Amino acid sequence: MKTTSLYPIIVTENVQETVDFYTGTLDYTVKHKVTRGPICMVILENPKGCTIEVMQKPEKELLNMKLNAGLHGFRMNVDDMDEAFAEFTAKGAKIIIQPTATTVGKNMVVCDPNGVLITVIEHQK
Repeated sequence: MKTTSLYPIIVTENVQETVDFYTGTLDYTVKHKVTRGPICMVILENPKGCTIEVMQKPEKELLNMKLNAGLHGFRMNVDDMDEAFAEFTAKGAKIIIQPTATTVGKNMVVCDPNGVLITVIEHQK
């Protein structure tokens, strides 16, 4: 099996707020929106082709599973930490951990409106 892509699915009680965060803060655009019965899903994509799926938290069990809102987090690699920090700050994102030197380069942690943690990493060049 060859994996061709990997992306997070964010289950949220407020799809529009989440979409607004990623389109307004991280340069994502809405690629596709699907509504089937009580389920609403929005596929977001950035200019480099990275994808995030945002899904409305169902009020009832779905496929015999109870879906809780949220996602623990995901990682985003960047070329320039200073530029990333400046952009997140300028757009009002909540910075949980300021840019910090690590053994692999620099990292910081940003939080979206659902409490999803985005670990931003700049690897040493």
